[in-house]
Amino acid sequence: MLAKTKVFSIKPKNTKKEQKRAIPMYNNRDCGNPVSDFGCDKLRVFLNSDQFAWKKERLKGWAEKTITSDSGSSTEYFYNPPALGFNLDIKKDERTREEYLSISTNPSKILHPFQLTNDSDIITEHMGKIETHLKNEFGMELDMEQAKVSRFDLAHNIELNHPIAEYQNVLNSFRGKRQITKRHNDTFYWANKTRQGIFYNKHQELSDAGYTNIPENLVRMEYRILNGQGIETTFKDNKLSTILLDGKANIEKYNDYIKGSLFRQQKTPQPKLDFGEMETMYENAINQFGTQKGHRLILESIGIKTLAEFGGLTFFNKLIDKYQSERTAYNLKKRNDFLLNIYNFKEFDKNDNSFVSLNNELRHKLLVAA
Repeated sequence: MLAKTKVFSIKPKNTKKEQKRAIPMYNNRDCGNPVSDFGCDKLRVFLNSDQFAWKKERLKGWAEKTITSDSGSSTEYFYNPPALGFNLDIKKDERTREEYLSISTNPSKILHPFQLTNDSDIITEHMGKIETHLKNEFGMELDMEQAKVSRFDLAHNIELNHPIAEYQNVLNSFRGKRQITKRHNDTFYWANKTRQGIFYNKHQELSDAGYTNIPENLVRMEYRILNGQGIETTFKDNKLSTILLDGKANIEKYNDYIKGSLFRQQKTPQPKLDFGEMETMYENAINQFGTQKGHRLILESIGIKTLAEFGGLTFFNKLIDKYQSERTAYNLKKRNDFLLNIYNFKEFDKNDNSFVSLNNELRHKLLVAA
């Protein structure tokens, strides 16, 4: 995706002197900024009190505030230099009352407004620049070898064949494993306390920020690991040095989440079927077991995958319309769309906006090529 080099610009302010700022879309290592459609979106690390040294009197340009809680009062310190691409804060743990330092950054955004980097060396270099800046400007000493990761976001830029609104039924049919599903406008969430998947309209976000010449129908899928426990479970460690050791592992972890959580595969018997007998079978089942149980037994016997693969789904939906009430028919056909999402169809038609084709396209494009 996005194989061609394009020009990415931002709308000028309301002044005749202001000119458009063009940003080259780097997409290979030779250009010096290895960014592409997959990589690190947000990284947060923390150091315990014995892993950093600082002097309050040297913190010129920092902000601070006093926090009062049941356990007493404490002062929090903040340093957020916009041009350097990171936020730093020093707080006390509410439970242990131990001081800790936290750094949040987006290594990819330093290189490009929306393209991403998965290069371990580049991310390590970026963290090293932050460490050097804090030492030179404020005399802070950080033991980055001991730094641990408390949040790690992996993101994937995708260009869809159609506007995002046409994929709403497919996205609504995804059910994150042990996650709550939420939706706000054209943003879709699958989340729990440890992990979050988010699919949203990146084209709209960039347009609202004033950027132009953005790839059409650009969306983003993010896999967010929200705390240290999730990091340790995913990577078997939560040290920054371990997480950055192998960038290829990020693709594996991202794909594992997509396939294991959103794409959950199921297997059902798939007997051969003479579609000429389908209506008789459906009618007999309805008469013998009632509309709901009869429908379910027929669907389980035939299998939704067989119906879709051999072109019988349209005919099956007509039977639903014929033998079920209008409201029940609507819900049963919607349920068919959800069941179709269980299976990973490999082909899709770029010009077809049917549920099956849109579902196949999303399943193909959400995954990152290893």
